[in-house]
Amino acid sequence: MRIFLSNAFCNACPLELLAGPETTPKAKPKAKIDQEILIALFAFSLDLECGTSGPELHPPKREPFAMSLHPLKKCGLCLSAILVLLALFCDSGIAATMDFPGGQTVDLTSAQFNRLKRQPGIFYVEYPSHTLIPAKTTERVVVEVPEALGGGFLIAFSEDYQKGLAVIAAIPVDGLQPAQASLDPNAKPEGDRAVRTEFALDGAYRVDRLKWNIAGDNSGNNPNILSELTWEDLRIFQLRLSNTTLVKERIYLRGYASYGWIQSGDNRDSDYLADNRTLEWSRSDNATDDDDVLDGSLGLGYRFAMANERIVLIPLIGYSYHEQNLRITDGYQTIPPTGSFTGLDSTYQTRWHGPWLGVDFKAQTPPTDAFIQRWIFFTTLELHYADYYAEANWNLRTDFAHPKSFEHDADGYGVLFKIGTQLIFTKHWALNIAYDYAYWKVEDGTDRVFFADGTRATTRLNEVVWRSHVFSLGVAYQF
Repeated sequence: MRIFLSNAFCNACPLELLAGPETTPKAKPKAKIDQEILIALFAFSLDLECGTSGPELHPPKREPFAMSLHPLKKCGLCLSAILVLLALFCDSGIAATMDFPGGQTVDLTSAQFNRLKRQPGIFYVEYPSHTLIPAKTTERVVVEVPEALGGGFLIAFSEDYQKGLAVIAAIPVDGLQPAQASLDPNAKPEGDRAVRTEFALDGAYRVDRLKWNIAGDNSGNNPNILSELTWEDLRIFQLRLSNTTLVKERIYLRGYASYGWIQSGDNRDSDYLADNRTLEWSRSDNATDDDDVLDGSLGLGYRFAMANERIVLIPLIGYSYHEQNLRITDGYQTIPPTGSFTGLDSTYQTRWHGPWLGVDFKAQTPPTDAFIQRWIFFTTLELHYADYYAEANWNLRTDFAHPKSFEHDADGYGVLFKIGTQLIFTKHWALNIAYDYAYWKVEDGTDRVFFADGTRATTRLNEVVWRSHVFSLGVAYQF
């Protein structure tokens, strides 16, 4: 906390009280000189208050303090008080001088420095390892922070330094104009550009499991499980395009769209005469393939950064849509054991959608000039409301209507968890590795059957449960 002194004031001051002995082999930082001036002025004012104006002695009992002071003493005390208050509450002075790439020397206050180290692309470290300061820096430039500003190091590309200095309006030592980002005269500073975005394309191996069952009536009885369908080991190849966008370092948008091709899977269709899956009278074990899945999500959040941008926490709200188009083929009757049968080509198409609440967490290492310049760890947790709807076409049931034999409708929830890492190799390119897990469940819904004669009937849809595991690998481009 410092102030500047005018030339008139400095000329009027007894400089021998301020300067000290003329033995200063090297120039002191301006911040240090300012502090010494304040201390000297305060001592000078005390000397005025305590000193005498002549050989006379003070009487043993003095008048009240305010009335006994000489006018010069009062001025000294008032001046020192004003200087101390200004030093405590003003931040217009220079805290330290720093040298930046391109031979630019800049005076920075502590407030300006705190803003600078929060600018995009600039990283502040207190105790860097040897990998952070290689003998020959290839791309990023390391700048040492003076002790007056807390010490440590700044690490960034030269253009990011220039943009950051322009945003905080830093003043060069040899001029009166703020620093300018002169690398591109048409480019806006990072703070004015306001938007940073990243696109990623991932390829994924996905394994799904879907199960549903219905009761014999609307009350959930006769029996409590009448029929149950299960799809196991649905092996899916999936492509996902995603985007994250950051506006003004605070508003955070992320979304994705993905499409997957079902390569293989197993299906079982069981029917029961008694409660709790007893007296199974029919079972077929079938195959499923040659169909697809579709997913999409969009979220909006507010970004909180901590520990010099090393840790980021983002609460979000969003909406998602998920679709599974499942087919049942290659029929094989297990109970009764009559074997394979032909013509099976039934379909079951699901739709899951609804709003969600979530949180993103990210932690990153300081940048280096190694092959992997930065390493980001990230995790996501989302809680979804699920509005579920499904349509089926049971093609071998002549008593059912076609193409819609029955439909399902229910409400429930979903929980999504994601964990992964991003390896940043250049300023723009990165590699993503991630694992996603999803659990969805709806219950107490409605199973509505449409018969060939135009009539319909309803029974209770007990539950639908969907589990998904996704292992993904992809590339990201940041700009």
